[in-house]
Amino acid sequence: MRLKSKPILFYDGSCSLCRHEINFYQKLDKKTRIIWSDISVEEGLLSEHNISYLSAMEELHGINQKGEILKGVDAFILIWQELPYFRTLAKLVVACRVLPLLRFAYKRFARWRFQKQQCSITAKRKPITTDDQ
Repeated sequence: MRLKSKPILFYDGSCSLCRHEINFYQKLDKKTRIIWSDISVEEGLLSEHNISYLSAMEELHGINQKGEILKGVDAFILIWQELPYFRTLAKLVVACRVLPLLRFAYKRFARWRFQKQQCSITAKRKPITTDDQ
């Protein structure tokens, strides 16, 4: 299996909460160890990896260096493993066996965020017709 040079992280740049958090991580990524893909601007990488826009909007997605798709908390761990200060957190989360709890909590949060943002997602995806005006 051929390894990719860098992991890819897909995020919703149209969500102010998501954008704020990702901007924080990007500032720490001084060595550009992660490819940051704002799916609200560019969807090309999503389709290259057979990830639907809707699925990526529902929860954070990442692609590790093996080409595996990671979602939710696992995508966060992918980020943390690459960033200074967070590498230890990634190891602790795995070692302390709190992944199931974090996955559960993130799924609830992601569902809430998606429902909150649903109107803008629908608006982006729905073509405007003369009947809509």
